[in-house]
Amino acid sequence: MKGREQSKFMSLCLSEGIVIYPIVYARKRYKIVIETRGIPKEGKEIYPQDPEVDKKTKERKPSVYEKIHELYEEIAQNIKRKINNKNQALI
Repeated sequence: MKGREQSKFMSLCLSEGIVIYPIVYARKRYKIVIETRGIPKEGKEIYPQDPEVDKKTKERKPSVYEKIHELYEEIAQNIKRKINNKNQALI
């Protein structure tokens, strides 16, 4: 993902009062917090500092920062969809 595109996603989320950030769970392991208008909600999933492959399932686990970027994109897309739906309802 391009930096400019990611910046737009983050900007849209921030304008709606949504902030996403990591908190330390263990050494080089993090949980993600999504704060909406000052109300934090801590996720249950634990993410590594760097991307890694699960030894049992062989699945790639994204780094905490990759996951934060994915969440910003997903939430921004939802916000855009809601705005478009409101605009369609007004027409």
